[in-house]
Amino acid sequence: MTTFDLIPFDTCFFRDSKPLAAGSSYGRGARWPLPLTIHSAIRSALLSLSGLTPTEKKNGYERRGKSQGKIGTEAYNWLHIKGPFPVDRKEHRLFFPTPLDISWCIHQENNRSLKPSKLLRPLKQTEMFNLSECKSNLPNPLRYPVVSQDPPSKVRPPSFVSSEFYKYYLEDKLNEINSSECSGDKELWDSEYRIGIGINPETQTVEESKLFAAEHLRLREGIRLCFSINDPPFYKLQNPDESPIECLNQETITVGGEDRFFKVEKVKEPLLFPSLDVNDLKTTRLKWVLLSPAIFSQGWLPGWIDPQKQKENVLLRAIDKEKRRVFRKQRRSDREWKYDPSKDEAPPIKATLVAARIGKPIIIGGWEVLEKGPRPTLLAVPPGSVYYFETEKEEDTKSLFQALHERCRSDYYGEKGFGLGLCGTWDYFEFT
Repeated sequence: MTTFDLIPFDTCFFRDSKPLAAGSSYGRGARWPLPLTIHSAIRSALLSLSGLTPTEKKNGYERRGKSQGKIGTEAYNWLHIKGPFPVDRKEHRLFFPTPLDISWCIHQENNRSLKPSKLLRPLKQTEMFNLSECKSNLPNPLRYPVVSQDPPSKVRPPSFVSSEFYKYYLEDKLNEINSSECSGDKELWDSEYRIGIGINPETQTVEESKLFAAEHLRLREGIRLCFSINDPPFYKLQNPDESPIECLNQETITVGGEDRFFKVEKVKEPLLFPSLDVNDLKTTRLKWVLLSPAIFSQGWLPGWIDPQKQKENVLLRAIDKEKRRVFRKQRRSDREWKYDPSKDEAPPIKATLVAARIGKPIIIGGWEVLEKGPRPTLLAVPPGSVYYFETEKEEDTKSLFQALHERCRSDYYGEKGFGLGLCGTWDYFEFT
């Protein structure tokens, strides 16, 4: 993986999916960019630098002997990114989206400072609190509600916390966090409003009463957008005209709305994620927290979870990558090929999804340049959402960790950085 920073020349404009029209609305553009935005900008820049920008669409890749859909070009189809995440190059600190299973409170010494209070935890069944005797509207296959140990509060949690914070969080040691080092109150950007006016496309003159306001994002000093790009895979044929990804270094590209300019800068420090040592995992409880939005085929529920099973509902397998590539090649040429679990030599991971803490969905849209039309609207699970798993044995916990940690497990747009998550440990909240 190669790490790059995006450095804006001025403000950024990453708007949401709400309509923006002169005279009737204003654009909300001061939000952190989606991975899709960065992936599209980077691939477009690479295609332009290589002289491979497509002008029309053609038949897509073959599956079961038939082409699937339309594509612009095969060039850089291997491009996979992770990020973007805020990084402070002055303080050498990386930030990730705040997990949603944390309650926050105000510092007693400093009324403006936030500190983490307690973790939300799945409620364990006890003799005093028998879940089987309670009526529940939990969707299948969830078993336990995730409950807070603090009273309701209007404290708004921070959008991002530091990588140091995550180290304690993943180890389920929130009480050991040094608030002076890992507080969640650092401001990474500011919002700025720009006033504009509509232009008549025919006369190119100002249209009366067509004012609008666009909200822009201005990064604080030293803050950049950090992301990583994978190296070209050795097992796939590349277009010989493709330029190496290093050619992006020091280039100026456009990213996001209004074609805002950014400088791309290659950095020596790799994009490192906080992680537990898989060999030290001595537990049968694992949680998976999203660092980027995820689009699943079952709404909030991943497509690799069977909602009809209350036990061992995880459909993932402990695979060998080389053997898996050979196995998957069958679907490209064989018209009759269908996945048969009984013929899959990879052992299943015996794990069960038992609880989840999910945020409000993010609306994902976009614009198809070649087709000159909007992309289908999709709903994504927001970053910070948490999924809780139980396993039968510690070996299954390790297999699940390797299948989920630092992996993009979104059912859609996984190659564009969606569904990236980290694994940590968790424990029950015991009702007393």
